[in-house]
Amino acid sequence: STAGLGLISQGFPKTPATTAPPRTKALPPAVEHLLITSVTASEVTLTWNGTAAAAVCTGACIFKVTWESPEAASGQVVGVTGLTYVHAVNFSKASVQYTYRIFSGDASLSQYEEYGTSISLPGPCNDFKVVAATENSLTFSWTAPSFATTFQLYMSGSLQEFRTASQETSFSQNVKVEGLATGFVYRFRVRAKVAGLTPYDYPGSEIIQGVPAGLPPAPHSLRVEATTHTSATLRWNASLSSTIRYKVVREVTSSISSSTLSGFRYPQDIEVLEGGTTFTQITGIEEGSVNSFRVYAGNFNGFETVGSNTLADVAPVGAPRSLSVRGVSDTSATL
Repeated sequence: STAGLGLISQGFPKTPATTAPPRTKALPPAVEHLLITSVTASEVTLTWNGTAAAAVCTGACIFKVTWESPEAASGQVVGVTGLTYVHAVNFSKASVQYTYRIFSGDASLSQYEEYGTSISLPGPCNDFKVVAATENSLTFSWTAPSFATTFQLYMSGSLQEFRTASQETSFSQNVKVEGLATGFVYRFRVRAKVAGLTPYDYPGSEIIQGVPAGLPPAPHSLRVEATTHTSATLRWNASLSSTIRYKVVREVTSSISSSTLSGFRYPQDIEVLEGGTTFTQITGIEEGSVNSFRVYAGNFNGFETVGSNTLADVAPVGAPRSLSVRGVSDTSATL
């Protein structure tokens, strides 16, 4: 627009007072080819192509980087002058899902375009478990995180580094690893990525154990569902619906009674459940004691040796007793 640079008088434009050329206020377009090129325990590295933006900027091209996550604080940084940004993170214990967005801007205008280009880094796979076992194979399933398209299983022996256990897959159900040694204890984890856009998440899922054998896989998600002052109701999830037996193991870690502590100082089999039940009530627990529990799956050949998660520090708590009124006033009561 040349408005203000010349006035129409008798049909002829007036000569402008300045000879400075009119300047466009068009902002650069969004960046292209946005990628996450590296993920470590402490850094996520993003790169992009700003060639189209550079062709439009009248000053230096600058970029704004924003990030948000359902599990961590959102943030942004402005005035990035290069085509790479390194986001400091803490993935030492578990990966976190992040969505990043890059906006192109013009330093001479101190403004950024409004649309941006986005990319998402998947979080960890959840509910990772063994769903079937033979004497030389294990089959796994897990819940895929948002945005993930490709998965990789990793395995290790007891003192070995993790290595790939199978080919990349787009499936998250019934993924089999074959060629395993019968009875050997392996450790596994699974990692996820967006194919062509991100590397695998770091460090990946929780680590689980598996033993190739003709036995059902271990149950998972053992939890306390209810307690009284002398009992605890436990519930767990079956990894295989056809499991026909479960063994519940208890250990007392703290007790007022020395006889109770000595009797359960080491893990003791306290109950074997037949059929497909996935809960039980453990009675006869000493009030005030602290217990740990673990559940093993089995069939007619015996019980697997990995077991569920250990449920530690279970202290039965009953309903309050001897409720009484200690005092009253016009507006209150002391119980």
